[in-house]
Amino acid sequence: MIDYLSLIINLTPNKDYLEYHGEIIDDKSRKNIYRFMCKLPKALVLFYPHKFNDERNAKITFTKVIVNPKDFTCYEELESHLFALFDEDVTAKDFIISRIDIAADMEGLLGESLLATVNIKHIRTDTFSFYRGTIYGGSSPRIRIYDKVKEIKARIRKDIQVTEYERSLVDSGKRWTRFEIQIRKSNKTLQDMIDNYEGFASQYDRLEIFKNDGHDQSGVMQIIYKNVNRKFRKQLDELKDNDFVEQIKARYIEGVKKWFIPKETF
Repeated sequence: MIDYLSLIINLTPNKDYLEYHGEIIDDKSRKNIYRFMCKLPKALVLFYPHKFNDERNAKITFTKVIVNPKDFTCYEELESHLFALFDEDVTAKDFIISRIDIAADMEGLLGESLLATVNIKHIRTDTFSFYRGTIYGGSSPRIRIYDKVKEIKARIRKDIQVTEYERSLVDSGKRWTRFEIQIRKSNKTLQDMIDNYEGFASQYDRLEIFKNDGHDQSGVMQIIYKNVNRKFRKQLDELKDNDFVEQIKARYIEGVKKWFIPKETF
């Protein structure tokens, strides 16, 4: 599934539409990059760069729109909301993806046990950490692995709305681990995402999950793997659970494919 989407476009949003559906806040102090912010029920709209000098501001895309796809029943509904923000005719090709988060929820495998078996390729060791049950790795892209049920329950306690899908994870009574990848500056348009949303699954190839007999829960594979010589690394490679990484990719594709199926009503 796609869990977060930040889009930029060099067009001015329809202020009348924004004021009707939300409240436009003016950042007169220049603390933020964008002067105006409008929080809508299903989108955050930022526009008019003003923090820096005129030359630097002019290089920043005029409008940014942040949405969470889970708030929309399908892509078609998201597109309808997105296009309504502008007076001019726009297409998916006009929006550049500045950030996209992809996610897959897998049964079992909580963070503590994964520490003994996970290695994330192509990242610096100092970008790998484990904090309050969440594994973090890399910067761009950035990988997060955490207990999804625990995160959902925390939002429920704060009376924050959850989706039907999230509720089903809690009601299942099972443990679910989220594998989430944050991708910045993808150099792709919204149309590119539509045409090849399955392609983002290749980001999960950065994950290496090693088989675990259930007895060793204390090792940190991310550190061990980078400090063994080539001879022993070959032996470790034979223990990779490549099938599990493919299952994560398949789970992501399954979720996002359903979301792209148009619904009759929304």
